[in-house]
Amino acid sequence: MKRYIWPPILIIFLILAGYAVYSVYYTNREQAEARQVLERFLQAQTDNDYQEQLHCLSTTSAKSLEEQQMKFGFIGMAWRYFKINKISLDNSKSEIESYLTHGHGEITRPYKVIIFDVNFEAKFGPHNGGVDGEILKATWKYFLIKEKENDPWKVDCYGV
Repeated sequence: MKRYIWPPILIIFLILAGYAVYSVYYTNREQAEARQVLERFLQAQTDNDYQEQLHCLSTTSAKSLEEQQMKFGFIGMAWRYFKINKISLDNSKSEIESYLTHGHGEITRPYKVIIFDVNFEAKFGPHNGGVDGEILKATWKYFLIKEKENDPWKVDCYGV
């Protein structure tokens, strides 16, 4: 009887181990697709292109931006200029787990998550929370998700 207990336990362990590896592994194509969406989103913010920003955002984040626009009459981050110094993939399993359990991922419950660190320099515009014209040099994390298996990558949240 004891020898029949081990195969199911081993199978469950292998499935869980495979899931853990899958959650932080991305093909080159997935990385390129996600990065392209991120670059389009950053350009839309620089250009103050509201429709393109909405197109690049997850369902939840797009709804939040629309509510902000209706309530306050502006469209989120409106930079005077935005210069990307470096975009790098963040393969940190702990960051993904934190996002899924304590962050915005707890709300969106995405199929897949990818994180990029974006080092940039920007000049604040109106409504950014800083002094208009002030220069910001920072590295922010951008969380992109696939809401469902065959969905395109979308920006879900970002910040320090």
